[in-house]
Parts: sequence; C-alpha cells; structure tokens
Amino acid sequence: MLETYRAGIIGCGWVSTAHINGYRATGRVEVAAAADISQERLQDFGAEWGVVNLYTDYREMLDREKLDLVSICTPASIHLEMVSQAAERRPRVIVCEKPLALSLGEADAILANCERARCHLVACHQRRFEARYVKAMELIRSGVIGEVTFLRTWGGDLFEGSDHVIDLMRSFVQDDAVRRVAGQVEFAHPPAQLYGHLSEYAAVGYIVFAGGASGLLCASALAPPERLYGFSIVGSEGVMEISAMPHPIAYPSPSWVRVKGQGDANWLHIEAPDTLLAPPSKKLLERGSIEYFWLDCWQDLMESVIHTAETGQDGPCSGAGARADIEIIIAIHVSARLRRAIEFPVTIMDSPVTGEGSQPDSIWRSP
Repeated sequence: MLETYRAGIIGCGWVSTAHINGYRATGRVEVAAAADISQERLQDFGAEWGVVNLYTDYREMLDREKLDLVSICTPASIHLEMVSQAAERRPRVIVCEKPLALSLGEADAILANCERARCHLVACHQRRFEARYVKAMELIRSGVIGEVTFLRTWGGDLFEGSDHVIDLMRSFVQDDAVRRVAGQVEFAHPPAQLYGHLSEYAAVGYIVFAGGASGLLCASALAPPERLYGFSIVGSEGVMEISAMPHPIAYPSPSWVRVKGQGDANWLHIEAPDTLLAPPSKKLLERGSIEYFWLDCWQDLMESVIHTAETGQDGPCSGAGARADIEIIIAIHVSARLRRAIEFPVTIMDSPVTGEGSQPDSIWRSP
C-alpha cells in the first residue's frame, strides 16, 4: 500500500481552500489539523471541511499534532516566523504560499532554517502545473519554435501577482540564471497597501538571462485584465502565444497555446483545458473563494509535495526557485531606485516594501 500523510494548515483564509482540495485529491493526505487566529474563520473551516483538530495558536498545533506536511497560507510578511517554527518540529515538507518572503534576507533565513532542520520546502507556484503552461513547456522543449530569445508577460502586484509570471518565465528558459535586470516602479501617493506591504501603482522589468534570452514584464496598471498571466514568446524558429487568465474570472475556462513557425501563414492552435477537481462550494464562493482553487493544478502541486517527501528530491516548485523569483522582484525595485541596470547577484538584503515607516524612497542597507 502507498504511504499516507498527515497535514496541517496554518491560516484558514481563502487560499487554504486550494491546499485542502489539492491534498484530498491525491487520496493520500489527511488534513488532520488547522490553525488560525480568528476563531470564527477557524470554526467555519472546520465545519466546511470536517477538520476537528482546530487551534488559534499555530505553535500549539505544531507541538500537539504529529504532522508530515505543513501548509502555510498566510501573508509573506510573517512567513519567516511560521516557516522557522514549523521547521523546528521537522515535518517532511513545508508548503509555503508565494511570495516566499518580501526580502532576500528573510528568504535566505527561511532556506537556512529548513536546511538546518533537514526539512524540504515547496513554494506554491502551482501555475507551473496549469494545462496551458505545461503544454507550452512541452512545445518549447520539443524545439517547435527553436531557442527562446524573448518573452513578454503581464502580471499584477510585483510580489503577489507578478511573482507567478516571473516564475513561469524562468520555467520557459529552463530556470536559467539571471544576468541583469532593469526596472521602473511607480507608487501612488499615498502608496497602497496589500497584505502588509506597499503595493506599486505600475511597474516594468526587463530581465536578461545568462543563456541570452530576455524577458519583459508589465505589471499592475500596465497589465490589462484581458492579458493578465498571458505570454508572447519569440523563438529562433517561430513564435508562441499563451492564453491569459480568464476575464472576468470563471473556471474552467478557455485555455490554449498557439504557435507559428517561420514562413507559416497560419497559427497552430492547441486547446489545453484545465479541469475542476470537484464542483466549487457555493458557500465558500460567497465567502470570497474563487473557482480557481478547485483546479486540478493544485492536485498536481500536492503530488509533487508527496514525491519530495518520499524521494528527498526537489520538484519544480522548490524553495530555491522561489528565492530566485524574489531576487528578480527586488532587482526591479533596486534598478528603479538607482536608475541603472542591476547585475546579479543582488546584494540588497532588506525589503523595499516593509518595515517601520517604509516609503517608496526609503534607503536599504547593503552588506
């Protein structure tokens, strides 16, 4: 028989829906416990999903429950504390929502604490498992458009929404190292707040990879809703387009990839539909959840978590990869501040968007 696992969830907000759906769809994970500082949210979660071991102190949950897997579904500003506490109890895998952190200093501390505890870390970059991106990666690796030379994509807030498309951009160039980044960031006055950090009004980032490919990210106000999470990719022998997130949001939705080789008159259009794990709960949708949290990519993410637990091998959504995504975001901010391209590695360890009295023109410390 295949081994089964006990999981605990920290943070019972809307994204916890995706985690428990993904775990249950594997057929090998029991979500045995959950923790949230809100008693009402915790009780609602327990009643909806049949989880009986509920805690308002996540440390108590970690101490009392013998967990193989721990999901952290909270804002990035408190990931360091929670990942570190979970790592001390040595589960097999910690599954952390993105972004991993809001600074390279915190990301490095998270990775070091997990390594010290010999605990694997998986970041929630589940879009790598969405059907259209999987199909795009298959086509790129088959050589249908030759070598990737340029990518363009559109994302939301740099740390929240654009973290996904930056990660996907890296996947399309086989997680190639970054050579340099140039960026511009514009804040509103006063700057907006999102999940405990400053959120830019608009941003653009130009990314040069070591292998020679380059990418352009247009974020926040520069990303029209109908293009959000879409891609245009140029190769040495053709071009590719990947459909954007549906607007308005509704799943399952049309999802496709199309390619055109040099000299071809017409596009080759390939449907790549996602499927739902189960019908979304009307009650949860009324509370703010979205159909996306029922997509099958969440099962694929949790299957990769199980694979890491059993083999000790990192999958496509490793903690190190999540750190690489953050480094690009930080570089965009640094470039905007210093008005020049930033060579890698980035040495700014502080966050540009958190801290007491943070403002868009605050000064960071460099080691």
